[in-house]
Amino acid sequence: MEMEYTQMNLVADTAGFIVVYPNGKNNWNSGVGVNPNYPTPIIDDVGFINALIDTLSNHYTNIDLDRIYACGFSNGGFMANKLACQLSNRIAAVASVAGVIASSVANTCNSLHTMPMLLIHGTADNTVPLNGATGWYSVDQTLNFWTDINNCDQASTVLLPDLIPTDGCTVEKTTYSNSSDDCKVIFYKVINGGHSWPGAVEDYNWAGKKNMDINASVEIWNFFKDYKHNQ
Repeated sequence: MEMEYTQMNLVADTAGFIVVYPNGKNNWNSGVGVNPNYPTPIIDDVGFINALIDTLSNHYTNIDLDRIYACGFSNGGFMANKLACQLSNRIAAVASVAGVIASSVANTCNSLHTMPMLLIHGTADNTVPLNGATGWYSVDQTLNFWTDINNCDQASTVLLPDLIPTDGCTVEKTTYSNSSDDCKVIFYKVINGGHSWPGAVEDYNWAGKKNMDINASVEIWNFFKDYKHNQ
C-alpha cells in the first residue's frame, strides 16, 4: 500500500538507493497507542527493524551501513520518531510525514547522536492534529524536541512557489540549524493540507487536501543523502 501511495521506489530507481517497505500489520508499536483511541499490539517493532537491517545487509553486501535512513507516514511517522530515539546506533537520519512523537517515546528518548530530522505536516490534518492529542506531542512540541537535541539555534523560513494552485494548499519551509555542525531539522508546513503525503498519486477523500507543489519522496531523499552515521 505505501509503495503505491508514496512511490518512493521511483525515486530510488533514479537516485540509486535501496528502499524497503516493512509491513507493520496496520499498527506499528510506535507509541501512538498511548492514545486510547489508537490501541496497538505490544510488539518489539524496534527489534524487528534492527533485525531487518541485519537481514538486508547479509543479503545485499554493498549496503552502506553508515547510510541507513527511516521515514514513515502517519503511524509510520510516529515509528520513525521512535526509531530516531531507540535505534540511533543504526539510523543516520529520519523523516516523518503526518506523524509526531508520542509523549512516552519522548520521555524515554535515548538518541546517541544528533539526529537530522525532516517533518511534513498539514495544518488541517484531522487525524494527527497540528496541536497534538492525548499522549501525542503537537507538531511544535515535536519540532522543539528535535531542535533541542540537535542544538539548533538558527531558523529561516521561506514560502515555496505555489506551482499547483488547484490543490488548495501551499507549503512553508523552515530550516533549523546550528553553528557547530550541519545537523538540521527541516519542517514543511502544508498550509490547509490534510492527512496526506505531498505528491502522492492516489487521493483519499477522507484525508483532506493533498499538496502537489512538492513531492515528499523527492524532498526526503534530497534531505537524507547529505547525511551518514557519525558524520
